[in-house]
Amino acid sequence: MECRFRCEGSMAAEYVPLKVSRLFGEPNRRALGLNIILENKPGALAKVANVLGASKFNIIGLDVSLMRPTDEVAHVFVAVDVTESEARVDDVVTLLKDIPVVRAIETVKPAWRHLVADERHFPLLIEEGRAILIPVSLMRSLISTVKDRLGGPASGAMRWLQGLGLGEALYLLFSEHGASKLEDFAKLLSVYLKALGWCIVKRIDVGDDYVRISVERYWECEVSSPSTMSEGHMMRGMLYCLFKGLLGPLTRVEESLCVAKGDDYCEFEVHTSLA
Repeated sequence: MECRFRCEGSMAAEYVPLKVSRLFGEPNRRALGLNIILENKPGALAKVANVLGASKFNIIGLDVSLMRPTDEVAHVFVAVDVTESEARVDDVVTLLKDIPVVRAIETVKPAWRHLVADERHFPLLIEEGRAILIPVSLMRSLISTVKDRLGGPASGAMRWLQGLGLGEALYLLFSEHGASKLEDFAKLLSVYLKALGWCIVKRIDVGDDYVRISVERYWECEVSSPSTMSEGHMMRGMLYCLFKGLLGPLTRVEESLCVAKGDDYCEFEVHTSLA
C-alpha cells in the first residue's frame, strides 16, 4: 500500500508539561487573585502585566475567557504571588483601574489558606461543548473497577462505544473546519489529540484506503497496563467513526502495537476490510 501523505511529530521527551490546575499558590507564600474584564485589543494584557510587574506581583496563573476572537471584551483571571511585594493591594488595583482598557476589576482572596481558585469561569468548554478535568488516576481506577466487576471484554466494549460518540463529534467538527480528505482529517486529529492531552502523535501515514497512526503516552493504554491484549478500545471506536465516512462502511480499526502489552508505543491501523 502506497503512502501518499505523512505527518510526523516530535518525540515525547521534547515536550514540556502543562499544569492545568485552576488552584494556585504554595505553602508559606502569599497569593491573590484578580478577576478582570479587559477590552479585547492588542497589548491590553501587556499593560496589566506591566503594572503587576512594577509592583512585584508575580503572575503564577492566567486564564483568559474569549469565546470568539472578535469579542469586545475578555474575562481574565490572574493569580499573583505577592510574597515579595511591599505594595498595598488597594493601590495596585487603583493603578489597574486607571488603565483605559480595563473595564472592571475585583480581587479574589484565597479560597483555602494559601490557595487561590479561579471560580469565576464556569462551565469549562472545548469548542462549544462542556468539558470537565478528570485526573488520569481516576480513569485508571474506573477502568480497573469495570474490568474486575464485568470482565475485560465488557470494559473494552464500553470504551469502544464511548469512542464511537467521540468519533462522530470529531467528524462533524473537522468537517466544519473545512476538512474533506483523509490527510485533512489525519492532520487535524494529530493537533487535537495533543491539544487535549490524550497522547503525542509520532507519525501518521495516509494511503488511498488506509490510515496508520503511531502515538506515544496514550492515556487509555497507559492506565490499562499491564495487559495481555491491546487496550486502546476508545481510540479504536473514535477512529472508526472519524474515518468511516471517507473509507466507507467496511472500515476496520486494529491496534497492532500497545504499551499495555509492553510495546514502546501504540499503533492503530484504519483500513477497509478489502484493503
